[in-house]
Amino acid sequence: MSEPLPELDKMEFLASNPDWNKFVRGVSDNTGALLKKQWIKNATANKDRVKQCGWAADKFWNVGSPSTLTWPGYKLLPEQTKTAIIVGAGPSLKGNIDYLYEVVHDPRFLIIAISSGVKYLLLEKEIKPDFTLIVDSDPDIIKWFEGIGDKAKGLKLISSLCVHPDLLDIWEGEISFLGIFTAVKKLDRKLRKLYSPVNGEYNNQFFPALSSQYNIAAAMAYLIFRCNQLIFIGNELSFEEKESKYYVDRKDKKDKWPRMPVIDIYGKQIYTTHMFYSLKLALEEFLGKVPGVFINATERGILGVSKRHGNLSWIHQLTFKWAIRQTKAIMETGRPITLT
Repeated sequence: MSEPLPELDKMEFLASNPDWNKFVRGVSDNTGALLKKQWIKNATANKDRVKQCGWAADKFWNVGSPSTLTWPGYKLLPEQTKTAIIVGAGPSLKGNIDYLYEVVHDPRFLIIAISSGVKYLLLEKEIKPDFTLIVDSDPDIIKWFEGIGDKAKGLKLISSLCVHPDLLDIWEGEISFLGIFTAVKKLDRKLRKLYSPVNGEYNNQFFPALSSQYNIAAAMAYLIFRCNQLIFIGNELSFEEKESKYYVDRKDKKDKWPRMPVIDIYGKQIYTTHMFYSLKLALEEFLGKVPGVFINATERGILGVSKRHGNLSWIHQLTFKWAIRQTKAIMETGRPITLT
């Protein structure tokens, strides 16, 4: 049985750890040199929309609690939480779609997609996630939502304050906002001036930045939705071959980034980039400091394994099929399935 979730004041390591802040600041400085003005412009333009739509931390606090389960016929122990499935947009997602269909209508699971993969889920596979997260500020990202139209009706989009307003204009579903720590001092001061209290009643604090949409979605599922069982799929952070694509449904500029060899969860050599490897380390660091059941079901991925340490003890490696079975067993009985 998984341990209780920590209180928010126990998460101070994210704000006070100097090494962590140095890493976040390095990532922010790299992109902030080009995008800081755009971030401030977007955040300012979104002020009225934030007042109208509200904060995700207020609206969806503790939605992973068993008290929110109202559907008859589903078992969930009072001390358990729902299971969050964090869905990326990597090529391995294609092979897991059938198992995603299995849980899409199961109220014990919360499906959380990131904006780069929601078009594939909605248009090609007709899978409606419970939540979609977007943090990108580039207006060109609008291509990720092209064609979705009224299929977004009834869906919940959680947006960074710095997302371009033109993109939010075309989303026909519900929108709420998340104030994310940037480590860009001028921007953080501006956000506090525009939006205090940042994130509403969420302790008037910025949400931790884990340097990617996917990682922030995982932290959101844990810290806001309060799900202490997380399954990760479609998050390779790597390339199976030197010429393989990064996304499940399209070519991208990331396909051209210089690649370096690394081992995957099976010990096989594949390829990654320095940026993707840093995102892997960021998520592993976060998960290693909080209690819960964390399952990497991204086949051919690199999350939870290293050449130096082997498989990390706090991230279990299972196929998506078995990840679903195990979390169902824990939610229903408090214990995982054992093979002995």
